[in-house]
Amino acid sequence: MGWFEKKDEKAKIPPTKAPWQVCPRCRRYVAKDAWKANNCICPE
Repeated sequence: MGWFEKKDEKAKIPPTKAPWQVCPRCRRYVAKDAWKANNCICPE
């Protein structure tokens, strides 16, 4: 039966093209352009 079967869904945005960078220290999401503009240092 079709509605009992689980659909295999992939992520809508591949991880390499995600617009966010996660800070390894404070675990906040930072926009990649802000992350790169600040030389990979968290602005928080």
